[in-house]
Amino acid sequence: MKKEPKSIHRIFSTSIIAISMIIIAVMSTALYYGFSKVTRQNAQKNTKEIITQVNYRLGSYITSILEISNYALDLDFVNDKQISKEKLQTIVNSRHDIVSIAFFDFDGSPILISDDKPTISKNEIIRQEWFYSIISNKKDDYNMYFSSPHIQHLLPQKFPWVITYSQKITYTDDRGITRDGILMIDMNFSLISEMIRSATLGSSGYLYIVDDSGEIVYHPKQTLIYAGLFNEDTESIENVVFGTFVKKYNNRDRLTVIQTVNDCKWRLVGIAYLDEVTEGMTTINLLVILLSLIFALLSIVIAWFVTNHITYPIKQLEMEMERFDIETAKLSKPIEGSKEVYTLSVTYIKMIKRIRKLMGDIVTAQDLKRKSELEALEAKINPHFLYNTLDSVVWMAEQDDTEGVITMVQALSKLFRVSISKGHEIITINEEIEHVRNYLLIQKMRYQNFDFKINLREDLKNCPTIKLLVQPVVENAIYHGIKYLVDPGLITIDVDSPDEKNIIISVSDNGVGMDEETTEYLLKRDKPDYLIKDIENKEGKGIGLVNVQERIQLTYGKEYGLRVESELDEGTTVYIKIPKNDSIHPLKVAQKEGK
Repeated sequence: MKKEPKSIHRIFSTSIIAISMIIIAVMSTALYYGFSKVTRQNAQKNTKEIITQVNYRLGSYITSILEISNYALDLDFVNDKQISKEKLQTIVNSRHDIVSIAFFDFDGSPILISDDKPTISKNEIIRQEWFYSIISNKKDDYNMYFSSPHIQHLLPQKFPWVITYSQKITYTDDRGITRDGILMIDMNFSLISEMIRSATLGSSGYLYIVDDSGEIVYHPKQTLIYAGLFNEDTESIENVVFGTFVKKYNNRDRLTVIQTVNDCKWRLVGIAYLDEVTEGMTTINLLVILLSLIFALLSIVIAWFVTNHITYPIKQLEMEMERFDIETAKLSKPIEGSKEVYTLSVTYIKMIKRIRKLMGDIVTAQDLKRKSELEALEAKINPHFLYNTLDSVVWMAEQDDTEGVITMVQALSKLFRVSISKGHEIITINEEIEHVRNYLLIQKMRYQNFDFKINLREDLKNCPTIKLLVQPVVENAIYHGIKYLVDPGLITIDVDSPDEKNIIISVSDNGVGMDEETTEYLLKRDKPDYLIKDIENKEGKGIGLVNVQERIQLTYGKEYGLRVESELDEGTTVYIKIPKNDSIHPLKVAQKEGK
């Protein structure tokens, strides 16, 4: 266990932690207020953009109504009523948002109506909002009016929910007398309602319209307002034409955005609730707190390691010198730390290096020699395979199976010839396949629980390859796949050339297969301990797939090598990819001498 830190350690760690805590607190606060400010600004910006879009659409619609009114005024609706009526009917029929168009005199008598049905009495007409609002208006600079939503009673048996546009006009009657009149256009209220409802401001935000007198023209909660179940804060917007402000209403902070609709005195009001707009701030707050805790923990850990890094080297050097021994001394490089500690450690290293140099050279030489011997032995023959094969030969001889003995000995002899291959590393694919065929023949006679097929294209037989590539793969298939089957297994070897540059040798078995993790580590030297133990507990490692992979890539390059596909209880396929080079003469190492 480490000793208690001394005062210098405590000073360094405490200072680093305190500075880190201050920095974290400042950054967390800045992040919180920064995110809050940006979120509110974005909320206001998005709300304004939505209301501006709705205002533009609503203004365009009002402009189109005014264009229709100008067109209607150009008609000779006094002297040529039939033609004018047909034109008005064409407008009404072509636009689903227009319910009716009509002209009245100031007495309420109809001059021209787009509908064929008779109207209600003129006494009822003059009591209509759109009618008396124009009559009572004494201002010459404003002679048009948009009513609030209402049910139009102008035509019997036809009671649509409309907003009525009315305009004061002057016309000359059939006796040549100039008179005042009213142009009336009924607009389908559902179109304006849908235009407003299509804009969403959070889950409970909304838009509504008020006229120049502060009366509500449209509100999504209009029914509740009429019933006295909801009150709108119209006082706050009474004298505001354009503007944005935040005010608490019914215990909730509301962002109010107001814009005036072009060509009329309507004001479009958008209401967005800040608790909805900034609801993401709760997540941000939790994230900031979590990050602050993580950084605080990291600062403590960093403070410990930094101070330990400063003070520990001296203690480490002291401990090394106190327990100095030829066998246990482990210091091989200067101790990192202050300049003084570094200089002392360099002197110490020079001393122990003089003592250990000879011992280190001897150990290294022995390790290299042992490794070379093992690799040489493994590259030529697997002792277990030779022992088991000879044991099988003895057993067949005892059983008087002369033909089997001859077959196995001949196969073993040919197998060794390819392993030695007259000192050549490069042989033909045909000789490599013959080597594998002899190996499979020996193993089949030993285990008698599998069969094999070999498919080699004639034009690929004399293509060159480095020797002993396929046998380790086949060995792996037998000992890790076929051996554990209850039913007879099958190993298939196919040699093919998918293009002019490459040769693919595939070795497939219908064995027990492997899971994804085993397949992933199969071609890696660094494997988890449990996989290493599992492989060591099984026979038949042979040269090993890793060695085959490395030999191919050292000879041909990184683009060549092995690829493994496997599924549990389905089998395994190993693809060996080598370059397709010009054909060579066979060495005849797999045949008897003299043949």
